[in-house]
Amino acid sequence: RPVEPELSAVATARIRAVLGRKYAFDPADQDAVRVWDTNEMMKMFKYIFIGFNLFLGIV
Repeated sequence: RPVEPELSAVATARIRAVLGRKYAFDPADQDAVRVWDTNEMMKMFKYIFIGFNLFLGIV
């Protein structure tokens, strides 16, 4: 997990590059290494809860 959430994409790209060199696969291949980006998940949950709160506020 990166110290700064903004660097998550950079950290993921660097991890893919290092593993790609070591295990001989294309770092651009998203299916070669699965990375669970918790920052993206938190953004998604944030928007889900905003929508839920708006829905409950209207109802």
